Formats: sequence, C-alpha cells, structure tokens
Amino acid sequence: MKILVCCATRWELNVVKEEIKHLHLKQKLEIEYFCLWIGNFASMFHLTKKLLEERDTPFLVLNIWVCGHRWATEPCVQIAKLRYFLHSKEQIVPIICQLFPFVSCVSCDDIAFQQNYEWEPVIFDMESYGIEYVCQELQIPRVYVKVPVDSSWEETQHFDQKKALETLRTCVDWEKLLHNLLLYSKN
Repeated sequence: MKILVCCATRWELNVVKEEIKHLHLKQKLEIEYFCLWIGNFASMFHLTKKLLEERDTPFLVLNIWVCGHRWATEPCVQIAKLRYFLHSKEQIVPIICQLFPFVSCVSCDDIAFQQNYEWEPVIFDMESYGIEYVCQELQIPRVYVKVPVDSSWEETQHFDQKKALETLRTCVDWEKLLHNLLLYSKN
C-alpha cells in the first residue's frame, strides 16, 4: 500500500517532504506527495481525480497540515470527528491507528475570523471534510494529522505563514508518524 501524503499548499508539502527525507530511513518508502489546494471543493476535486487516475494503486491517505484552533492544548492532533460548518453534518473518521490525541474538527469553506460557532470544536480547517467525503466514497483508509497554529478569529487575522511552517516542522514526531503508518501500510 502506498502512502499518499496530502497537504493544502505547496509550502506545507515542501516542509513535510523535507522532514520525511531527513529521517534517512533505510527502507525504500512507498510514499507519494500531493498538493490538494485550499478549500473543501478544491480538495474533493483534486483528490478524486488523483485516486481515479491511479485506481489500481492501493493508497493510504495521510492528510497533514496546519489548522486554526480554539483552546487547543496539544501541539499535534489527529481528527476523529468532522463537522461541516454549512450544514452541520458530522462524520466519524474510521480510526486505523492512533498517532496523536483525538480531536473534533469543524471544516469551513471560509477562513474563521469570528466566534460564530454553536459548537465547541477544538480545531478548524478548510479541507478535511472534502477529503473525508472522497475517501469514504472510494473506501480509502485515511489519517488526519493537524498542527494547530493560529487561534481562530484572533491570530487568523494576522496569520504568520513562516511561523506556521516552522510549527509544522517542529511539532510533529515525524519518526513516530512514519513508523506507524508504514506498519499499517504493510498489513
């Protein structure tokens, strides 16, 4: 099984590639890197196209990048439950392995600048719900790893891309992440 590492932006994807390459693993990795772009609809389109073009390749999707948060206390988290902001539909993510503490995520199509949410989510992003929809429909195993970097509606208004990428680089235990995903992908 090949691991398809998906990020929203090229900047995040470059950080993830560098960190995985720095591990100097002795085995040949079955990893492919893929940029989904920003937003649920862009992610759905690009991921569907990719998976259908390579339908004979069994993939494990690793969705990893930075996100907004509301009271996040962990430097790196794993999504177990997703809610789509516009219609409040909730999806439970099938757990193939636990890598980091589980959290709930609200996925919005707009940047979360205000506190206008009825729920008490831990993190916010703009892509996970779309990815979950595609993976669920195509029955693709997946893991969502997020690094909370900006407190929604405060820091979001003054997003610091350089700081966010450095946080992504340093807050993920890359060796633990890859080790566990490789174990799963070989089964």
